[in-house]
Amino acid sequence: MSDCKASAAAVYTTNLVKGAPLLVTKEHLADGTAQAILCNSGNANTCNADGPQIANAMCQLAADQLGLAPEDVAIASTGVIGQPLNLEVIQAGMAPPVEDLAYHNSLHAATAIMTTDTIPKEAAVEFELDGKVCHLGGIAKGSGMIHPNMATMLVFLTTDAAISSELLRKALSTDVQSTFNMVSVDGDTSTNDMVVILVNGMADNAPITQEDKDFAVFMKALNTVTMQLCKMLAGDGEGATHSKSLSRGKLIAAGCILIAGALAALWFLLPQPEKEPPLRREFPVSRQTITVGVDASGTIRSQQ
Repeated sequence: MSDCKASAAAVYTTNLVKGAPLLVTKEHLADGTAQAILCNSGNANTCNADGPQIANAMCQLAADQLGLAPEDVAIASTGVIGQPLNLEVIQAGMAPPVEDLAYHNSLHAATAIMTTDTIPKEAAVEFELDGKVCHLGGIAKGSGMIHPNMATMLVFLTTDAAISSELLRKALSTDVQSTFNMVSVDGDTSTNDMVVILVNGMADNAPITQEDKDFAVFMKALNTVTMQLCKMLAGDGEGATHSKSLSRGKLIAAGCILIAGALAALWFLLPQPEKEPPLRREFPVSRQTITVGVDASGTIRSQQ
């Protein structure tokens, strides 16, 4: 939950079948604002006749607890598809997570949204805009059915930097093309997947309203977090013991992307060395902080 209403942007799965929570979130973010994100794991609330009603009712329950309008709540669900979601269970469990809300409790949320994940996934950066220290952090879940153009992944990003709604949407939609849309685990796609970012401007920097140096710094901070989360998602893939990154450098032609995707798929068909520890063990649970800035020459640099 944000301390104040925030600008919001999201990108969604390209699967033709979309879960009820995703559809409700699109409606709630139509005005470009939100103040809270509610997510449950274990049941995807997808392919259910009453899915939208349940999703809207969940937003109302959260809004009642938080003192918000239900339209200010984004909703996400992950888990089994095609099973009714018991609203009474959600209602009974709503108070504890609200009471647990705190600036430093993102690990609790990252753990709560896990399904077949083996580790919680979170990352954060600290950067400077207009002489103000800003922060951008995110949590994610995803282990199977992850394939280019979104899949079984949920990603929630928050920042206290100030940026216009238009540039926020551009930043997110641009970034996912080379991050989340490039992750592949098993070639399957899913129904409920989204990346949502909330921006509340409480760092009090001069709002970013044009594609200038400050926008470049914001993009670098965003990409630092999303790339780390992508590596965690790939490394924690169901049954994964290896993870490969294919760099395309400045080659952005669609054909190059297709070739890289084919090579990634081919890798998983090849015999793999035995007795190598799962790659997921290389990713610590603890948060990583990276400082992003611009040096005297105008070059954007990051330091872990």
